[in-house]
Amino acid sequence: DTVVDKEKYKRLYDCIMEMRDDWKEVILYCCLLDYTSSEAGKILGISGTACRSRLMKARLELKKRLGPDYKDY
Repeated sequence: DTVVDKEKYKRLYDCIMEMRDDWKEVILYCCLLDYTSSEAGKILGISGTACRSRLMKARLELKKRLGPDYKDY
């Protein structure tokens, strides 16, 4: 299980690192650091709506890249 988890983490990390910088930023603040979209938006100098939009696009991109395994992440 540990090897599989490390492989999943590596695959997810690689996908995120290949994304546009503005998408990486919202993933960092909203998903990893657990800020709300409004809080993350203030930090990034964008509106909460723009932050939510970027996060949605980033998640769709991850879903596309990870394919059917997306739900496992």
